[in-house]
Amino acid sequence: MSNNRITETDIEINREFAKKLEEHLAANPELTPASLAVKAGLDNSAIRGIIAGRSKVPKLSTMVKISQALGLTLEEFMAGPRTPEELYIVRLVARLPVRERLQLLGYAQALDAYTGRSPLEDPAENQQSPHRP
Repeated sequence: MSNNRITETDIEINREFAKKLEEHLAANPELTPASLAVKAGLDNSAIRGIIAGRSKVPKLSTMVKISQALGLTLEEFMAGPRTPEELYIVRLVARLPVRERLQLLGYAQALDAYTGRSPLEDPAENQQSPHRP
């Protein structure tokens, strides 16, 4: 028996993906469904179908291609930015050509090495409480 049935979870994931896709498009006026499709190597109808809800459950490979075209992993895309500053950074980076993204990554890695912190660390978490030695 095949296990290819679409579940409510699948549909909810698609709704969330479509919502986040619309948010990315709205946040970047220069990015259109057509230009995103080209960047992702997809047909324009694939992007429009996801947004319109015609594609109940897009392929995982399609979701990965869209995320990568936006300069994100699928996990980052689905998690979304947590602060307005992070959203702004994501928008800026998404507009950069690959070469400049790689340069930016190099700068970030150099800054990370200089500060000695992981980019995922929260500096506030590393401050010791006055009650701790």
